[in-house]
Amino acid sequence: MSFNNDASGKFYTSEESLQLVIDNASSPVFTLSWMEQGTIGSIEADSEKAGRTAGEMIMECLNGTSPSQLDCGRGIFDNCDL
Repeated sequence: MSFNNDASGKFYTSEESLQLVIDNASSPVFTLSWMEQGTIGSIEADSEKAGRTAGEMIMECLNGTSPSQLDCGRGIFDNCDL
């Protein structure tokens, strides 16, 4: 069983799977993506921005910054759902 299949093997799209979780959750749902579908937050919803940010962080490391010095905690929240 995966995130997109139920115990009987029925397949659900990512959007359908997420909606089932949101509809049946007893607390707010925080995801790694899929903002604006009823979730309250996401780690990073903009893949292009995430790629640019990763590239910038790599350059910082190549220029001598220790990885432990990098700020990796950038969450995005949906105020409408909060």
